[in-house]
Amino acid sequence: MFVSFLAQEPKINPNYEKVKYESEAWIAQQCQYDEKNYKKHVRADFPYFVSIFAREAGPNELRTICDLINWIFDFDDLFDEGCFRDNKEQAATLVAELIEVMKTEGPVDGEEKGDPLLEVFKTVWYRIVKRSSGGARRRFVEAITDYAEGVISQVNMADGHVQNLIALYGYSGLTPQDAYDKIDVLLKARYRELYLAQADLPQWGEAIDRQVQKYIQAVQDVITANLYW
Repeated sequence: MFVSFLAQEPKINPNYEKVKYESEAWIAQQCQYDEKNYKKHVRADFPYFVSIFAREAGPNELRTICDLINWIFDFDDLFDEGCFRDNKEQAATLVAELIEVMKTEGPVDGEEKGDPLLEVFKTVWYRIVKRSSGGARRRFVEAITDYAEGVISQVNMADGHVQNLIALYGYSGLTPQDAYDKIDVLLKARYRELYLAQADLPQWGEAIDRQVQKYIQAVQDVITANLYW
């Protein structure tokens, strides 16, 4: 997999170490994690993942993204292994509250605190409101809503769903080496499609082309982060 644009070692945001400590310590305090859960976050090291695809972000922006990704990890865990795994009604209630948060722009006077993870998300959302455009906020709301609806759909799903491609090929009768070889062929085909698609891009002029290239680079950075994290 370490070929093409993924062959080069990724650059890391220089604020990584400082923000990693701050973000992990903060969410542990907010959610009152015990030592076991805190170490679980430290081992996962989501700030490293973020620091690859957001390597040019300033410390405040990097912190917001790290807090969001740490939140997603814990929020998702509630539905994978936590208290909402077998309780679709409570899960739907929490998701509805989450979506309601994104209809506000700041704390409401006299509002009582709710679920710790919901409170963590509120602080992230309020920071996004202050620092982003209306269009960026709209896309964020759409993405989080799609994600939340996705975790609801996984509640009460039967165990035994195969999600690993190597295992899936194994079930179809391929040896592990044959499975890896097949995946290698698929990856090379995707790389080829990627570069052909870029070659076919129209030219809209300097200003728009600059934004398009910036978007393409961002997509590649996320792929790189997933591989090296």
